[in-house]
Amino acid sequence: GPVKKERRRREYTLAQIAGAVVQAGEMSPDALRGSGRQRALSRGRVTFTVLAKEYGYRGMEIAEYLRKDPTAVTQYARKRGEAREFIAAAEKKLAVRE
Repeated sequence: GPVKKERRRREYTLAQIAGAVVQAGEMSPDALRGSGRQRALSRGRVTFTVLAKEYGYRGMEIAEYLRKDPTAVTQYARKRGEAREFIAAAEKKLAVRE
């Protein structure tokens, strides 16, 4: 299977992860955490959730940051396949910040 890169726990803050997602998706932080349902925003939330989980954040923390119900965050985590390219783009933006 694919080699999983070892992630340092909480190497980035949730705000830093959100910043990378926002840059990659050309959306505002408010939109990411808002109530909009456009596909780009949904993909941004999926990406944020996947990356945050990979860096060791728990669903509750992610839900609080996104101002969403924890069940929504569980749904986002399941949709990772739909956002694969976008996740890669956001990861590149994160790496630039090191």
